[in-house]
Amino acid sequence: VAESPRAASQSAWHDSDDDDIEVDIAAGPNRLRKLAKMDDIEPGEGEEAVLNTRLTGKEYEKRLRERVGGAQVSWAAQLRDQQERDGTETGRLKQQVGGLLDPKSARARIPSGQLEVTKLADANKASPSQSVVTSTEFHPDGRLMMTASLDRRVRFFGVDGVKNPHIQSIMFEDMPITKAQFVDTGSKVLCAGRRKFFYSLDLETSKMEKVAKIFGRQERSFESFIANDQSDTVAFIGQDGSLPLVSVKSRQLVGTLKMRGTVRAGAFNDDGTYLCTNGGDGIVHVWDMRQTRACVRAFRDEGSLGATSMAVRGGLLASGSKSGIVNVYKDVWRSSSDGVASAQGFIETAVPHKVLSHLTTTADTVTFSADGQLLATASRMKRDAMRLIHVESMTAFSNWPTSKSPLHYVHSVAISPSAGFLCVGNARGRAVMYRLHHFDV
Repeated sequence: VAESPRAASQSAWHDSDDDDIEVDIAAGPNRLRKLAKMDDIEPGEGEEAVLNTRLTGKEYEKRLRERVGGAQVSWAAQLRDQQERDGTETGRLKQQVGGLLDPKSARARIPSGQLEVTKLADANKASPSQSVVTSTEFHPDGRLMMTASLDRRVRFFGVDGVKNPHIQSIMFEDMPITKAQFVDTGSKVLCAGRRKFFYSLDLETSKMEKVAKIFGRQERSFESFIANDQSDTVAFIGQDGSLPLVSVKSRQLVGTLKMRGTVRAGAFNDDGTYLCTNGGDGIVHVWDMRQTRACVRAFRDEGSLGATSMAVRGGLLASGSKSGIVNVYKDVWRSSSDGVASAQGFIETAVPHKVLSHLTTTADTVTFSADGQLLATASRMKRDAMRLIHVESMTAFSNWPTSKSPLHYVHSVAISPSAGFLCVGNARGRAVMYRLHHFDV
C-alpha cells in the first residue's frame, strides 16, 4: 500500500503517555480558564448546559500554542508543506536529522508573515540602567552582551535568556555614554559621549584608556562613530562633513574623508572594504577603504529629508531618514558611472529596492541580523515605534511587536550573532530581551 505524503511526514517522535494525560483547566490558575472554547459546552440535564473543563494532554498543548503570543507559527507544519511540494526523499531525511545535512536548508530560512517569539527576562535585569540605554551590543561570540547608558556606565552580562548574570560594570565619571561598540574582533570596546575625548576599553587586560586628543583634529565632540568588527579603522562623525579615521590599535589618525554637507550616519560593509555615509542633504557617499579611500559613488537617497541612520549587510544598504522612511538599496558600491565622476561632483539617481514606510517619526535605528534575514527599524520619538522586517520578502512581521510589547521609547536594538536573541534598549533603562525561536542560540 502506498503511503501518502502527509503520513510520511508525521512527527518522528510520539510519546504515548501524552494520550493518557488529562488537565482540568478549571482547577488550575485563572489564566488556564482562558483556554476554554465554545465547543467545550455540552448539553446537561434539562435545559442547562455544562462546561467540560477536562482536556486531553494533546488538546491542552494545542490550545497553549494557540494562546501564547497570538497565532503561533508551526515551523514543523511549514517544513512538511515544503517537503510535500518538493516531493523528495532528501526533504524527509532532512526533517528526521534536523537539517544537519545542509545548514542552508529550509529550516535555516525564516518564513515571512508571523514570528514565533517569547518575552524573556530583561538582559540587564540583574543591574538595570538608571537612564536611557543608548547602546545594546552582543559580543561576536554571542555569550556576552553589553549595555551603555547616559548614567555613565557600561554593563556586561552573560547571555543565557534566563538569569543573564551581571558580570561587570564600569563607570565613566566624566562622560554620559551616547554610543559604545565592540571593535577589533570583540577584544575592545569603544565608548563615546558628547565630549572632546573618548575611551578605549581592552577586555583582555581590563585596561581603560582615555584618548584625550587626536593629533591633527580639533573636533568639538566625538559623540558618534562608525565601526566594523572586522576593520581596524573607526570613522568618527566630525564637523563640516569630515570623517576622521582612527586606528583602533594605535588610537592615531590615519586619514580623513570629506563629503558634502554634514555627516549624519554611516556603515561599513561586512568586511570593512567599503564605507557608506549619508548626510543632512540626503546624499549617500560610497568610499573604497582598501587603498585610496576615494569616493567611488554618490547618489541621492530618494525622498530623504536628512539621514538619521544606516546599516549594511550583504549586498543591501538600509538608510533611515527624518520622515521615518527607510530606503533599502542593492549593491550600492557598484556604480553606474565610471567611479571618477562621483569625486568630481556627479550625483547619480538610485532607485530603492524597497521603500519601508512603517514608521511615522524619525527612523533613528536600523540594524540587520548577522545572516541578513531580519531588519529592525525603530524611532525613539514615538512610544513602541519599532518594526521587524523579513528581508527576503521586505514585509513586516504581522504578529510582533504587539500593543502589549513593553518596548517603550526605543533607543537601541541588537540582534545576537545567531539571531536567537533580540534586545531592545529603551528610555526606562531596560534592555528588553526576546527569544526568536526559529534560530538557534
